[in-house]
Amino acid sequence: VSLLSPITSNQDLICQGVNYRAHLEECGEPVKGVGANVVFRKASSSLAAADSDIVRPDGVALLDYEIELGIVLKRDINEPVVVTEDNLADFVGALVIINDISARDKQFAPLQWYKSKSYRGFAPTGPHLTLVDADDLKRFDDLRLTLSVNGELRQSARCRQMIHRPAATLTELTAIQNFRAGDVIATGTPGGVAMRTPTSDLATFIEERFLS
Repeated sequence: VSLLSPITSNQDLICQGVNYRAHLEECGEPVKGVGANVVFRKASSSLAAADSDIVRPDGVALLDYEIELGIVLKRDINEPVVVTEDNLADFVGALVIINDISARDKQFAPLQWYKSKSYRGFAPTGPHLTLVDADDLKRFDDLRLTLSVNGELRQSARCRQMIHRPAATLTELTAIQNFRAGDVIATGTPGGVAMRTPTSDLATFIEERFLS
């Protein structure tokens, strides 16, 4: 028996970027106030089983990992809604772990977020999808994300460190688009990714170090 991704490829996969302060800092971005809620898509064809091999595509030099917590919608949303901490469980029915694999050299030098994150197999997901209710979501802040590489802990943070919270993000996004039950929002990654730079200009850094 092989466990597949618990999120199927007919669902939308929406992602938040730089949603933890530690990740902002390691990307060379100044942490001043809240800032914009950076949102992008990954192709749903990037979804894969949690234990899938990650294959580096031709022409890609810099692969990176990003552990993220995915919130899974429990109902269709076809109009703008106001989501709060109190009614979040009316819209979110499950949580799932997603590894947002990125081709960093394609992401920042040509500024292609969608393409750099949407290669097939670039979203290992699961293996478990955890159903949640209102009482579970009250403990959302206490959830801890951890990622290790060859036994070395690289990422560790509690969800309380998120800058843009799920309720506010859903309110913002439903003003723009419709959602279907089963769609997923990956809520950003903590600090500790492989790509760290001492300069605020990531594109220049990558071009100088890897593409010259």
